[in-house]
Amino acid sequence: MSRRYPPLTAMMAAEAAARTGSIVGAAAELGVTAPAVSQQIKLLERHLGRRLFDRGRSGVTLTDAGRSILPYLAEGFDNLAKVGQIGPSDRSPGRIVVSAAASVALKWLPGAIDAIRRDRPDLRVELRMEEDPVDFGEGGPDIRIGYGELPYTGLVRRTLVRDCLIPVARPGEPSNWDEDRLIHTDWGGSYASLPVWRDWAAAAGVKMLDPRRGQRAGASALAQEMAAEGGGVALTNALFAARDLAAGRVACPFGPALPMRDGYTICHKDRAPISRDLADRLILQAEMDLDFALSRVTPPLG
Repeated sequence: MSRRYPPLTAMMAAEAAARTGSIVGAAAELGVTAPAVSQQIKLLERHLGRRLFDRGRSGVTLTDAGRSILPYLAEGFDNLAKVGQIGPSDRSPGRIVVSAAASVALKWLPGAIDAIRRDRPDLRVELRMEEDPVDFGEGGPDIRIGYGELPYTGLVRRTLVRDCLIPVARPGEPSNWDEDRLIHTDWGGSYASLPVWRDWAAAAGVKMLDPRRGQRAGASALAQEMAAEGGGVALTNALFAARDLAAGRVACPFGPALPMRDGYTICHKDRAPISRDLADRLILQAEMDLDFALSRVTPPLG
């Protein structure tokens, strides 16, 4: 029988809140918003079927159930940290290579690595922007991130995140539906199945008259940049938009979010603990970034 683990993101949020005694303190430590931490704690409480914290104006305090569970969480994360410390001696010269598709590499991965290195400043990473297939032979990457089912065997294969597409525009832009302001993304042959504005309109119950109107971009990252510069409204990955939303470069003028048909996949070699540790952290960071982006989605057009 397979084990039913609590969500890793939720456990990390609860452990940080218990240790700092504050939702705000936990959010600052994890690099996310306080509402995102609260949401993850509620998720863990629902999973366990018990309340772990009492909320007050001065912070949070553990319930009896929380005090009984905290030592296990703390010990588990201490052990994860010890595993991560094994890695540098297993690989010479101690650098881990992460390869990703273009939009992932441009719009999400650098910020994710930066957030992770706040906790692991000893981590040495080389980022590569490549399209599939990549060569995992000598000198190849340790970790690969791409969309859908990746064409690799002999590797550990996991879901990074199941992303959504959201509309984004420069803050202050009109929030009405105007087909002349839409930025259409040409996903390319390998990603032809990805949703486009026509799919979003159908899901939102909005009538689309002519999909040829508006602007066009050859990649999700480029469409998002056009939107940030005031070029219109782009339909982009919530994961990729998270940091621009946090920085105020873009805003979501209207909802809803449209789930993507497939998830992003992360593949890694299993030969060194550092690969597994970084993959774990990237998955956690992706979940937190997606939660934050979706918290900024405004009500649907109506």
